[in-house]
Amino acid sequence: MENDRQDKAQAFYDDYWPKNVPDYKKTREHVFEIVPTRKYKKAFDGGCGTGVNSLALAEIAENVVAFDLSSASLKTAADLAAKLELKNIKFVQGSLLSIPQEDSSFDLVYSWGVIHHTVDPVKSFHELVRILEPGGCLVLAVYLQTRLTFIHEITRKICLKMPRLIKSSFIKSLAVFIRSIEKVKKLNVVRDDNPYIESKIEDWFFVPEKHYFTIDAMEKLYGGNGLTFELLCEKTGRFKSTSNFIVRGIKNTN
Repeated sequence: MENDRQDKAQAFYDDYWPKNVPDYKKTREHVFEIVPTRKYKKAFDGGCGTGVNSLALAEIAENVVAFDLSSASLKTAADLAAKLELKNIKFVQGSLLSIPQEDSSFDLVYSWGVIHHTVDPVKSFHELVRILEPGGCLVLAVYLQTRLTFIHEITRKICLKMPRLIKSSFIKSLAVFIRSIEKVKKLNVVRDDNPYIESKIEDWFFVPEKHYFTIDAMEKLYGGNGLTFELLCEKTGRFKSTSNFIVRGIKNTN
């Protein structure tokens, strides 16, 4: 059952990420805002997608492991790294539920918006902590649980059952609606760093796996696993119900 769910997630991202490559310049700026600025020996990008975060991490780490479930995403990431002539990134395919890396082997572990899309996000969290060395930094972005979460989940479960043609029409119609609201009310739903609202709709409602955390629950996870806790941003978007929150912490050296 777990393997079947993981296969569905892999198939989704094999299709999704290669056609939705984030803007590297803006991603780079964002990474440097949330990762403590120093030189790292070895960084791990857990769920790297198309690798734009990995490219940024390669500037501040001697070596980077770009890790993802999707082979298509990794190919896109490797192609981007080759264009920039970056030689210090290793691309590895696998699941965050069982990371093929030694304990305490990275001084920076970064995972943007990924563990909440795994079959077992807490297990994925534990794996990220396991490979982080004492004194190392763990940076995560995860979906925020709000009073509207149940509405999003009902909508997502309905959307997952849509035939392909209906799915396409739904995405286009909702995108038109959101753009009309943004134009009239200036809600800034379609942000400059992601003008392709269709891709956001697909990520909101058509992902096979989606889990949510409260900030308190994440703080307990960090503290219970020997990490400090710092809330960097409580919502990354206009609305909390469709946002990640960003946290980081340092692993105890005791």
